[in-house]
Amino acid sequence: MRKKQSTIFNKRNMIGLFIILIMTMSVLGIYVGSGSDTSDKYNGFKFVQAKNGFLTEINDKQIIFYNHPSSLEYIFFDNVSKDILKNAKMLIITFDPADPAIQEIELTRLELTTQLQQFANIYIITGISNQTAPYAQFPLITCANATAYQPVIYFKTGETTAITAEGSCITAAANYIGAILTLKDRIAYQILGIMN
Repeated sequence: MRKKQSTIFNKRNMIGLFIILIMTMSVLGIYVGSGSDTSDKYNGFKFVQAKNGFLTEINDKQIIFYNHPSSLEYIFFDNVSKDILKNAKMLIITFDPADPAIQEIELTRLELTTQLQQFANIYIITGISNQTAPYAQFPLITCANATAYQPVIYFKTGETTAITAEGSCITAAANYIGAILTLKDRIAYQILGIMN
């Protein structure tokens, strides 16, 4: 006599149970994965971690930064610089084209210009601190050109990472090349009211 196969553990039922198990695990994975939102609030602004940095909204427009504001609290930012930036309607960004961090400074200059014009309605002019061939079209601007109505931000590498002012000239110095982009974020956060 032939043995009767069990109706629960036959081949067809096992394949069906396997497919149901996979579908259930997929739904659970999506549910659990959606709960791992990497967003948090900083000074009333909601930040969401994205592939390229941290997203927040200002006036219903998204803006992205490389660094979360809490990771920039260590940067020294003197009160004179903060006061200059608080009232600025126009800024002049200058740099030395021979600086070893020229690529990061260029990226910083372009991104800060875009962010401040779009989100803070600040007019930006770019200059250079010494005449160099590829930048001959830029005006020669140093800290000597800084005024209360046209403050200068001078990006450069230095011994420490800090944002300091002398008169109406703000020096944003980075002690390593990668810190140039952190200075850009810190200045933008200050002007946009995200950090104080």
